[in-house]
Amino acid sequence: MEAKKIGVLYVLGFFGELGEKCHGKYQLRMDVGGITCTLIVPNEEQYAKLKERYANFLCDDQSRGASDITIDVFERGGKWDIHSFPEIEVHYIDSRHYALRWDFFSEFDAATGKGRYISIPNTNILSIDAFVRISYSLLAVSHGGFLIHSASIVRNGGGYLFSGVSDAGKTTVSRISLEEGRVNDTKVLTDEISLVKPNGGGYNVYGTPFWGELQHGLPESSELKGVMFLIKDDDVFLSKLAKKDAIKKLMLNVLFFAKDSALSKKLFQNCFDAIMYFDCFDLHFLPDNSFWRCIDEQYSQ
Repeated sequence: MEAKKIGVLYVLGFFGELGEKCHGKYQLRMDVGGITCTLIVPNEEQYAKLKERYANFLCDDQSRGASDITIDVFERGGKWDIHSFPEIEVHYIDSRHYALRWDFFSEFDAATGKGRYISIPNTNILSIDAFVRISYSLLAVSHGGFLIHSASIVRNGGGYLFSGVSDAGKTTVSRISLEEGRVNDTKVLTDEISLVKPNGGGYNVYGTPFWGELQHGLPESSELKGVMFLIKDDDVFLSKLAKKDAIKKLMLNVLFFAKDSALSKKLFQNCFDAIMYFDCFDLHFLPDNSFWRCIDEQYSQ
């Protein structure tokens, strides 16, 4: 039977059950918004590339105990019927997260924090990065938060999300804000995917290593003041959204793949709880720094 028809069951039959043995020799540990992940990789070249990619987010603090997840990374030879594999398929079954794509299979047990990533031979580092993004999108939900397609930018001590689909303008506002930061109190945390988590009395936005075109990510955070949904226009203005409209737009931009009703309900509740703490706007903007003047005026009132 084709893999695309039976998904995880097919792959489990091919690779066997999750074992305890680690196949890799090199370890690196990263921290994104207080959520930790250890990757154990089989060769020095992979280790060096991953270390470079996640450099700003690596941590050696063992006092915090075990990572939220520890993943054994290795390649598997043999015959991969990759043409029948899905573009991406994620499941959550009995505390285990499974991700299946044409170039890799991964699983981790949320109860034990252990897992494995298995790829086709000569895997690309971007493939491992895709898996790490999926893992963090699932872990964020269990921490009361979510990952969202957005640039995150700190200005005058407050954090803002600039959210939208591909080509909405995230890179544009990030590039302008990097220039703005040379003369004003403005700092870009990431230009592509941001982490949002509760902080006990509100919500923080965190930079991530899951950057886009600008290859820019900082391991910093700020209390979230507002979310801007990007709309390219011939004029610059803000249009405040009602909460019911804001939650719809927020959910459209959240990074989440799992086909699990309980986890999906938890994600929706996280997003619903979050928007009670900050305002959301449609930001109509031009490709210059005039949008910041508009935002500054709104939040100086």
